[in-house]
Amino acid sequence: MIRQKNQTVRYYERFEVEDVLTFFTGQLIQARSTDGARVLLQEIKLIRPLPPGSKELLYNIQHPHMLSVLDVIMEKGVVVLVHPMFTGEPLPLIVNKQNPMEPFKALNVYRKLIRTMIDLNRLPMPVWTVLDPRNILMSGDQPFVLFCGLKRYTPQPKRDQRNALLYYLLAGQHPNDVKYRHQKLSKPLRRVPAPIRELALELVENQYTPEEILR
Repeated sequence: MIRQKNQTVRYYERFEVEDVLTFFTGQLIQARSTDGARVLLQEIKLIRPLPPGSKELLYNIQHPHMLSVLDVIMEKGVVVLVHPMFTGEPLPLIVNKQNPMEPFKALNVYRKLIRTMIDLNRLPMPVWTVLDPRNILMSGDQPFVLFCGLKRYTPQPKRDQRNALLYYLLAGQHPNDVKYRHQKLSKPLRRVPAPIRELALELVENQYTPEEILR
């Protein structure tokens, strides 16, 4: 059930804050509710008011690769999505130069995340997300996007790194970091099967839409 919010009280006063993670789209707050349940609060700053019926649309968002929504809190200039606690690992903690992802698993994870971008954009209230490694959690073999925004109502970054993510998964490092060291982009991928390696390199050099990537 979506609770009506008293506009004179800031939403965080209803929760005991335990930790705060700041990202370019807003804040993710680890907190405990008044009934003792631990939750994640995703604060999304708005650039314009949401239309009538937005609460219900946001509350009903469901996707296998996005944190579920327990509650929606609306305040002036801010919408807060209340998520259940999640025990996944941030992608950068499990993928690095010493531990790149196995190629076929990387391709599978990447395709799931690209499909997620497409699915979220097709919701009744379109949602965007970015495929920055810091915005991805892993639970076993399943990826989850963390922060998201609302198209037309929240600022959207110009680049979402989707074209560099497959390379990152395979190499354990961002292609820009490889270029900075004046290395060939193909060198960290020399043990990757040729079709997957060629796809990762092609994506780095070109800007494809999510739909084009999955063709």
